[in-house]
Amino acid sequence: MRFILISAFLVVQISACFGQLSLDKKIGVVNSLSDHSACLAIKNAGLKKGDTIQVVLPDRPQTALTTAIERSENKSCSSAIDIFENASFYRLRIPDAPPAFNGFGVVGAARIRTSHGVASADLNGDGKVDHFRSCTATEGEHLTIWTGRLLVGKRIWHAYYYLGYDTIPTCKKNDTKGL
Repeated sequence: MRFILISAFLVVQISACFGQLSLDKKIGVVNSLSDHSACLAIKNAGLKKGDTIQVVLPDRPQTALTTAIERSENKSCSSAIDIFENASFYRLRIPDAPPAFNGFGVVGAARIRTSHGVASADLNGDGKVDHFRSCTATEGEHLTIWTGRLLVGKRIWHAYYYLGYDTIPTCKKNDTKGL
């Protein structure tokens, strides 16, 4: 009986790790560039020209835009310093986006919906609605995705985007708890 319980525990733990790995390959950070294009930084070196990317702009009202990868970049096109390890970079064309933004890049055609200025989707396939959030720290922006209610549910994805200038912190304790 102990062997079965230990085996079940390991399967759950391994599934949780693979779930996080798949989110890291599916979600990245997008920042605007000066020529109506944007840079996607993501832990996925296997994306190709023409792959669909949905960009979620986290400022209220949140919006979701659909675009495609224009080309891969050999080096960082992002203005953030060390956005995360092993990142791959891709150029996106987003003519309808605001002139300056940071947001989420979601690979594929996930069903991102916006209702009352809030974007949501089931990104990890658990049947629960996931929500997008951004907040500022002293010199950067935390981008997070939550299953369930923001700041109360489970944080399933996080990235820190270094802005390089002082900002007024808006993050709550739960935004960065455990990081």
